[in-house]
Amino acid sequence: MFKKTLAACTILLLGNTAWGQSNVTLYGIIDAGIGVINNQAGKSVVQVQSGWVWGSRLGFKGVEDLGGGSSALFVLENGFDVDTGALSQGGRLFGRQSFVGLSNKDSGTITMGKQYDPVFDTLSGADITVGGGEAGLLFAHPFDNDNTLGSITAQNSVKYTSQKMGGFTFNGMYAFGETAGAFATNRLFGGGVNYNAGPLTLGMTFERISKPGANIYGAAASDQSSVASGQEIWGVGARYLAGPLSMGAAYTSSVLDTPVSSAYAGTLAANLQRLKFQNIEINAKYQLTPAFSALGMYAVTLGKFNTVSASESQTRQQFAVMLDYFLSKRTDLYFQTAYQYVSGSNGGGIPRQAQIVGAAFSSGPSQAVLRIGLKHSF
Repeated sequence: MFKKTLAACTILLLGNTAWGQSNVTLYGIIDAGIGVINNQAGKSVVQVQSGWVWGSRLGFKGVEDLGGGSSALFVLENGFDVDTGALSQGGRLFGRQSFVGLSNKDSGTITMGKQYDPVFDTLSGADITVGGGEAGLLFAHPFDNDNTLGSITAQNSVKYTSQKMGGFTFNGMYAFGETAGAFATNRLFGGGVNYNAGPLTLGMTFERISKPGANIYGAAASDQSSVASGQEIWGVGARYLAGPLSMGAAYTSSVLDTPVSSAYAGTLAANLQRLKFQNIEINAKYQLTPAFSALGMYAVTLGKFNTVSASESQTRQQFAVMLDYFLSKRTDLYFQTAYQYVSGSNGGGIPRQAQIVGAAFSSGPSQAVLRIGLKHSF
């Protein structure tokens, strides 16, 4: 009897293998470097920093061929700090991405879980903005106010991504708030469109979050986003390739209604009614040799703060440069530096103090960061 049962189980297992051809890939990035910040709360500091270019991560992804041009897929990806070994993203096991879905070569792809939002997919995913693409924190817009760095990965989300049609690709997302009796609380919806024709890539996106950060389990978790009664983001951008030179430009707008706090800026003024950021970025990358490239960015962020009694404005200008040399296909050495200067109002909820993403506030209107790092992918 035992032998018959064992034989039946073996046949079932072999049969399952034959029905669906699947594969699972283990992948990851380890990014570590030494950084020098000239002014952090009035003092300079030297740090070993993890994941400032590409967040250090360990992931699993798999695809199963279902036949007829269809497939099932999944991604489970965590983030961690190389310098301490601790989990990132609030200690979540798979805090960067965790989703499952179905894809068809004609109809597109639908996925469900925790995943990047339309703003990130449309602008950073197409390398139009470089902070969330290949350059990381020192190239991010202040406080990642428009999420082009990808600080928020939408929880409880359903996302559709089309196949390429006449140069166009479309994406759309709805992420549930999951609050009983308050359907709209901490929900997210939005979409984007990209157009690619030869050397030219265009992108346009829109996104709305109702009561972001209202809780830890909604679309925009309270430890990864701003806390406000609402947030609206939209952006447009373009990228152009000319031989070894690539150039990008983007404009984004981010409006927070009744903001309370920011994941990067901390607690805001109690009387703040509206906070608006307008970001303008231009960037250029030159591939000097197949292994060596230089990247530069200039970004200006115009902030407007509306309080109960006044309207104030603030401007943050940021310059950043990156030199990247690949020792192999998987390993590269890089140098980065960034400088930010703040002018305008010293009130309105955010002080006139510089803060490059990844560093704490400086004690004055300027801040500089220099970093040398090593990144390995597998």
